[in-house]
Amino acid sequence: MTKKARKFRLKISQKSTSKNTSKSTAKKHHTKQRNEEILKYYKQIIREYKGITIKKAINEYIKPKYGINRVTLHKILKNANIRKNTPQIPPPAKKDLIFCISLYFGIPPKFSITKIDFRMHLRNIVKKRKFIERVVSENEKPTFEAYIYTLPFISKVEAGKQYLKSGYKGNKLINKYLRLLVEEIKQDFEAGKLEVQTYVKPPKPPTKRDTIRKLNAYFEKYGINKRIPLRKPSKREIYSKMYKDYIQHTKELYKRIEELKNENNNE
Repeated sequence: MTKKARKFRLKISQKSTSKNTSKSTAKKHHTKQRNEEILKYYKQIIREYKGITIKKAINEYIKPKYGINRVTLHKILKNANIRKNTPQIPPPAKKDLIFCISLYFGIPPKFSITKIDFRMHLRNIVKKRKFIERVVSENEKPTFEAYIYTLPFISKVEAGKQYLKSGYKGNKLINKYLRLLVEEIKQDFEAGKLEVQTYVKPPKPPTKRDTIRKLNAYFEKYGINKRIPLRKPSKREIYSKMYKDYIQHTKELYKRIEELKNENNNE
């Protein structure tokens, strides 16, 4: 092969390589744009249709529009650091739960759903409304009953692991029925069947001083010669009493010594 032929062949090879590289770059750029568009569309679907499953989002919205399967979507979500196992059914809003509780029980202004009082009130409401018997399906009753009635109370994840072998499924199931319960109660409120209960502040327990006063009055009434001081003695009072007792004891001791000396002299 002549020198001229080798140069010509090298030039053709370089041209084909540059063409392949530019094609590959264009394809990657196109794929990246498409993935960003799919991700944006997926987020829009999740916002508009709260609680929609990934399967339903693919089959009804994404696949007809972009022609991708479930595996491809999961890869796109993974690259965007979005977990595919995010809760599909969110819990009811805290303010809605607290409002529903207030329709049955008077609650203080700063009531929290993290306190045990909330779980006790929720348990009583479910029992009073016979919610489980009316609404919860037979195969899902054990999980929901475990969350509502088990004492000490367990979490949604623990109930799911116990009966469904999945904390995620338990969380999803219990959130579904809590949302239904909240909707039911709010409908009853709008229909005028329920009203907000007034919170009555419990009376303050008697102080230690009040208790002592009552005891002293009792002693005086029945002639018992005993009085309980209303306050603890100060350090100064304690030391003063100790000193007086010491002086008294010393005087008695000296007096006894003198008596013993006189007895010896008389003998």
